[in-house]
Amino acid sequence: MIICHSRKFVFFSFPKTGSESLRDMLSDLNEETVTSYSKATVASPWYSHMSPAEAKTAFAARGLNLGDYFTFTVTRNPYPRMVSIYEMVMAVDRSQRLWRGIGLPAKPFGKWLAGTQPGGAGGGGRNHDRWRKFGTWSTQNWISGHEGRPIVDKVLKLEHLSGDLPAVLKLLDVPVPETLVHKNRRVSSDWRSYYNTATRALVADRFAWDLDTYGYGFQD
Repeated sequence: MIICHSRKFVFFSFPKTGSESLRDMLSDLNEETVTSYSKATVASPWYSHMSPAEAKTAFAARGLNLGDYFTFTVTRNPYPRMVSIYEMVMAVDRSQRLWRGIGLPAKPFGKWLAGTQPGGAGGGGRNHDRWRKFGTWSTQNWISGHEGRPIVDKVLKLEHLSGDLPAVLKLLDVPVPETLVHKNRRVSSDWRSYYNTATRALVADRFAWDLDTYGYGFQD
């Protein structure tokens, strides 16, 4: 998350969409203390993967209107995004590490996916693991306020970021880098192999709005 009061913009870090790269790029313009969820306080509530709805409430508590700021985020094809978040959970989850330590297999992708949600508790995990919670949210839920209406001005697609980001940076009067480095990349090059008929149908149903709105598909 990046909050710049002087230039009136907020960047929201949707997990597993290349957000860390953009946070690094814009970090010099950040004018609030943005920390981890576990270290956030009432006086300084900002944390890395704070949702737009949470931020709108926090802005209002300080007499500020989020609607006065240009807000943007990045989305990604939900098919590889679910695999990316699954691989990260399997790599860092305490119980998964313990199971691997005694020779037990990781939870299958299909079973894990079925236990997640595109909103609410999302990907589960401990309360402070907000990347995990919001990682399985649909873009529709991520960009919406508590009233269910979109509160984010611009949604960029990770797959087209190099082409679409310069216009946003110019709007913010931010220098356009020659190249965009994608940090913290974690996804199997063959993410399609994780899917079967049932899991494909599950993603198609849960993320129907995302797929239709941003033109995503399984073969992308």
